[in-house]
Amino acid sequence: MSFQALNAALAGLRVAQQQLTTISNNVSNATTPGYSRKILPQSTQVINSTGQIIGVQSETLIRKVDLNPEKQLWTQV
Repeated sequence: MSFQALNAALAGLRVAQQQLTTISNNVSNATTPGYSRKILPQSTQVINSTGQIIGVQSETLIRKVDLNPEKQLWTQV
């Protein structure tokens, strides 16, 4: 097995761990006032112009906010 395959597998495991941490935080803070759900997007990581995929990488955490209550607040103000 090549080192590229091991690195790709390791990158996948790291992103999976980050996903689990994000989900765990969402579940544990579900009843916390003011907390908003977060998601962690992921994308494939390409090594060179030949298009060989060497794994996945995580991107920046995205905060999911329901904009309807905020719109109602601003229309009332």
